[in-house]
Amino acid sequence: SAIEGLKKQHLGPVVFSNSQHNVLIITTVVLLVLFMIQRFGTGVIGKSFGPVMILWFGFLAVFGIVNLINYPMILKAISPYYAIKILFSPVNKVGIFILGSIFLATTGAEALYSDMGHVGKKNIYVTWPLVYSTLFLNYLGQGAWIIGHAGDTAYRHLSNLNPLYEMLPGPWRLVGILLATLAAIIASQALITGSYTLVDEAIGLKFLPRMVIRHPSNIKNQIYIATVNWILCIITISVVWFFG
Repeated sequence: SAIEGLKKQHLGPVVFSNSQHNVLIITTVVLLVLFMIQRFGTGVIGKSFGPVMILWFGFLAVFGIVNLINYPMILKAISPYYAIKILFSPVNKVGIFILGSIFLATTGAEALYSDMGHVGKKNIYVTWPLVYSTLFLNYLGQGAWIIGHAGDTAYRHLSNLNPLYEMLPGPWRLVGILLATLAAIIASQALITGSYTLVDEAIGLKFLPRMVIRHPSNIKNQIYIATVNWILCIITISVVWFFG
C-alpha cells in the first residue's frame, strides 16, 4: 500500500507508470531484502523504530489538520449517528459485513501487543494516545479532502483513487511515500519479531517441535528462527501476488 503511492510519480528522469505490476515487483524486492537481513540481526531497524514512527505519525497529523481546516464540518463524523446510519443504509451493499473492517483494525492494533515484552508496557501506554489522535486527524483530513474534491473532473472517472497521497501537495507526496514505506517496513519487522517470539514460546511449552534458534546480535532477547522466517517470506509474497 505504501509503494502504490509511486504510481504516476516523477523521480527526476524516472516516471512511474500507473501499472500495478510494477508496484508488485518493487514490493517483492523490498520484502525479500527485509527477510534476507533477518539472519544478521535487526538492531538498526529496532533503533530507528521510535524516530521514524514519530515522524510518520506527526506527518499524518499535520496534513490531516491542513485539509481539515478547509472543511471543518467533517468533525460531525465523530457522532456515532453516522456510523449507525451507514450500517443500515440501502447504499451499504455489504450490510453488517462492513464491520469486518473494524475487526481488521482491532486485530491490527493487537499486533502491537505481541511485542510488549520487548518495548515495555509503559511505552505502549504512553504512545497509544499519540497513535490514536494522529490517525484520527488524518482520516478526518482525508474525508475533508474527498468532500472538497468530489466534483473535480480530474477525479470523476477514477476507480483507484488514494486520498492519503492525493491530499499531499506536490513535493510532499514523495516524502509521504518514503515515510509510509519505512513505517511499513518497521511494522513488518515488529510482526516478524513477534512471530519468532511466539514460536519460541510455543517450543518451550512443547506445542511445536524443536527448531534451531539463533541469537544474531548482542541485543537482549533478539532471536532468529530460519524456518519461521522463510515460511513467512513465502506466504507473504504469495499473498501479495495472489491479491495483486
